Amino acid sequence: MEFIVGDARKLPFEDETFDYILLLGNTILHFSPRELSEVFKEVKRVLKKDGLLLINFIDMRELLSRVQMGTVVGEEYWISSVMIDDEEKSAVIEYKSEKNSFRIKFTIWGKTAVELLAKLYFTPIESVKLGEMSYLNVYKK
Repeated sequence: MEFIVGDARKLPFEDETFDYILLLGNTILHFSPRELSEVFKEVKRVLKKDGLLLINFIDMRELLSRVQMGTVVGEEYWISSVMIDDEEKSAVIEYKSEKNSFRIKFTIWGKTAVELLAKLYFTPIESVKLGEMSYLNVYKK
């Protein structure tokens, strides 16, 4: 297995290289709508004919209210604040511990928004609910 570091918006591969592409672990949260559209365009380019895209994500619209309650994260960190922009498109969560703190900015993607954007580039095959707010969507080129 080989790991290649690159920009998902400009994948360093030839056209129609892969049978499958996986976006796992809420990767989409780190992309704005414009950026995710660019990612989908690139994924479509490097997928072979009839190739599959699998996207695993959490519906952040469903999760956001729980996050705002200040849920404990792991043994050391907890959520100290949640700052949501006026349009409710992105949020910054601040995590704290006894020793330090850090912030993470992410896009508030809901299931419907992910599906609508993906449909611009792919044909939906299946959507599986993995947990209360977690999904695995499968699309075909």
